[in-house]
Amino acid sequence: MLPSTSQIAPGLMEPAVHRVPNELWFDILRLLRRDRSTLLSVSQVCKRLRSLTIPVLLHQVTLDLVTSPDHASSFLAMLGSNYDSGRFVRRMQLKLSTRDVMSQSTLTDVWELLKVVSVEDLVLSSSKLSARLFDALITIPTLQSLNLQNCTIYPPDPIIPLETKDCDQPRSGRNLTSLEVTWQEASMTSSLPAILSRLDMSKLQHLSLAGSPCSGAVTTELLNTVSPGSLKSFRFPPARRDARFPDPYGLLRDNLVNQPHIRHLSLHPKIHLTSIPADALPNLERFEGSYAMAELLVPGRPVTQVTITTESNFSANQGDMPQTFKAIAKSSKPVKYLELEEIKFEEEWMDDLRILFPQLEHLRVQSINFLSKVYCNYGVS
Repeated sequence: MLPSTSQIAPGLMEPAVHRVPNELWFDILRLLRRDRSTLLSVSQVCKRLRSLTIPVLLHQVTLDLVTSPDHASSFLAMLGSNYDSGRFVRRMQLKLSTRDVMSQSTLTDVWELLKVVSVEDLVLSSSKLSARLFDALITIPTLQSLNLQNCTIYPPDPIIPLETKDCDQPRSGRNLTSLEVTWQEASMTSSLPAILSRLDMSKLQHLSLAGSPCSGAVTTELLNTVSPGSLKSFRFPPARRDARFPDPYGLLRDNLVNQPHIRHLSLHPKIHLTSIPADALPNLERFEGSYAMAELLVPGRPVTQVTITTESNFSANQGDMPQTFKAIAKSSKPVKYLELEEIKFEEEWMDDLRILFPQLEHLRVQSINFLSKVYCNYGVS
């Protein structure tokens, strides 16, 4: 007897074509541990599925080619040799060095891999960055997001600013909408202008630069590369004052004035602006920075999330926090998220916060006087 309609799973009531999966995910790390014949079999399956128009989505690929250089060739074996075979790779994280760590055959596999995959989101982590490698990364036509995490420059092949190398050479990364660079070493700091000069920044919406302080010259070059009005989120590092650039943040102020679409702004706690027009940053929703910058930038703007960031010696110069709270409360929208980092917190402030922020949903406090680290979450009914 045939089962009744109520006994049939809802999905099976649909036509067969609607039950075909629209994507398949593979555990890349597990596959890479298999032998080459297994990977070739998987590659054939992928090709058959694509012939049926079923996307094979390799959602996230993590390759540590420093400790496991053979993973590049293994992954290539699974993808196949033609460009079309890798078009469904969405996010890739690479960790690699250059020829002083990797063999020439591994480097060849890396170049071939970058030709095969169609990556949208690429993370290069703790790697040695050469001009050849960087040019290979930014010429991936599908690349939309590039994240360089704590990389260092490879001295024999440094990245040269585009203007110095070839003024007529077109910039790469024309589809890039997000760029994030974090660094610790000075070699990366001095190369930042060269990195940005080689990119097409016209569509960039998210720019995050975080690391050790930049010189006044580097700061000026970085800010000059940002296209007016394009950014929706912006994180900027501190700058060092010198004789040539006694006010390195003057250009930052001008840049912010020309970025009306910014919704998320994160400024290092050492950054200090003396003033900004009242009509600047009209769409600011989330702010991270020092108490002084919160007092300057939050009032009158639709900020709903505030994080007071700190320096290591912040507790000795944390300002008048009740005054800061009153300034934050002047946001044109109710503040619902408030975070305070590395602060000497006074218990009586809790009553002030409940009065000033009646719609506050989350309060996170990293206190230095109660416990080494205290996080408080509370909701106000």
